[in-house]
Amino acid sequence: MLALKMEGPSKVMVGEPASQSVTISNPGNGIAKNVRLEALIPVGLEHPRGERLVMDVGSLNPNESRTIRLALVAIGGGVQTVQVSATADGNLLQTSEASVNVIAPSLQAEIDGPSLRYKGRVATYTVKVKNDGTIGTSNVRLMHKIPAGFEFISADKGATYDAPTRILSWFVGRLDANKSAEMKVKLKAVKIGEFIHYIRATSEHGSTTDSQLLTRVEGSASLVIDIADLDDPVEVGTETAYEIRLTNDGSAEAKNVGLSCELPAGVKYVSASGPSRHVTDGNLILFQPLASVKAGETFTYRVHVIGSIEGNLRFRARMTSDASSEPLTFEEQTRFYGEN
Repeated sequence: MLALKMEGPSKVMVGEPASQSVTISNPGNGIAKNVRLEALIPVGLEHPRGERLVMDVGSLNPNESRTIRLALVAIGGGVQTVQVSATADGNLLQTSEASVNVIAPSLQAEIDGPSLRYKGRVATYTVKVKNDGTIGTSNVRLMHKIPAGFEFISADKGATYDAPTRILSWFVGRLDANKSAEMKVKLKAVKIGEFIHYIRATSEHGSTTDSQLLTRVEGSASLVIDIADLDDPVEVGTETAYEIRLTNDGSAEAKNVGLSCELPAGVKYVSASGPSRHVTDGNLILFQPLASVKAGETFTYRVHVIGSIEGNLRFRARMTSDASSEPLTFEEQTRFYGEN
């Protein structure tokens, strides 16, 4: 006959020994021959010979017993169960198991920040590490992998930034159970697209946790108009011109961009030029809309006129685009004077 008995600690700290003593005995009245012991080691415990151990015990006389020590070390938290079985000739089989509760710190990493940011704008992210386990842990470190779509500006709490790897690091030190540490990071969005922020927290007991946050960076069109009167003041009856420079100062293209110019009373249209064809309607000059104005692109229009009355007269330009729900109006004042 075969019998198994296991003895060992039921609760240990991570990193401490968790060895088990396995006693195999023969309570029968005959010899148990070719006795073999097999042990399966869980992932939270470690043995120098691996996860599956097979040991030849030999023969056991009646009422004889032998004790085998499994030298184990706790490497992972939670309940870890060691399973053993003993076999011998005559189809003899006995099994047993022992559970060890491994107490370990449990880190939780978090990152919070905007899910949408426009190119060129600054975003503030909050990164946090918490020990939600039952014991404290030391040498806690927190890392933030900054994605390529962002430029590092600043961070608090003594952070260090490694530009080649784009990794921002904090040494938190000791973190007791249910305690947390929080840091602020300022980044500038520099590329359009979707980018993932990765963070990782580690401690001396091998506890590791990861988290991530996706931020979408979009561009925005920003159309501006600069009007310049080429002569000011200008004599009545003399031809002059207005130059209109339309620029997209934003980070995304503007679509369906239209321009119209309104001449004040007493000013007569002579001619106009620009990147698109135009028509006139009374004192209005209407240019055909541009399908697209890319970021940083500039188009120049010119309107030639002759003034027929004296005074400070206002030339107006009105711009429309898909990027703006309302037309934008710009003005330029010119003084027309007579001979007297």
